[in-house]
Amino acid sequence: MAELSKTPNYFFVLGPTCTGKTSLAVRLAKELKGIILNCDSVQVYKSTDIGTAKPSEEEQLDIPHYLFDIVDEGEKYTVAQFVQDVTGLLEDFKPPQVIFCGGSGFYVQALEKGLYPDVKPSQKLKEKVDEWIDKKGYEAVYQWIKERDPECAKALSPNDHYRLRRSMQIMMAQK
Repeated sequence: MAELSKTPNYFFVLGPTCTGKTSLAVRLAKELKGIILNCDSVQVYKSTDIGTAKPSEEEQLDIPHYLFDIVDEGEKYTVAQFVQDVTGLLEDFKPPQVIFCGGSGFYVQALEKGLYPDVKPSQKLKEKVDEWIDKKGYEAVYQWIKERDPECAKALSPNDHYRLRRSMQIMMAQK
């Protein structure tokens, strides 16, 4: 096998429960001498062993697994906490090969695209934005954002209505 780069390589094994993600991730981690990072929003909880297809103790023997069984029942764990935990792990360990394994697309999207600033637009502002969208449409929202923050617009798809609406709300709330 060729020598791997010193720059981390990230692999994502994603999909619904019981499709073989864990066994594939374990095989990859063994082959690449990597670690496995959970990116499933349910497998972080200690009390959710049934119906989650968590890696078995045997599967965890030879490969470091992170972010499994880290939250007690009844505690809240947010996507923001997940991003913070992943970032901390990667900075602390600097593993050369990381296999992200799980079924939460929202967690993966947060890693890929980042999170919105913690801005809480008022209900009145949200209604104002919705009325504006109803009148002018999402293409106009995209253009509005592009005029005010071209970098933000580059990160958005004109078809991602949720992110367009939320971006406009945040930008208007920060005026």
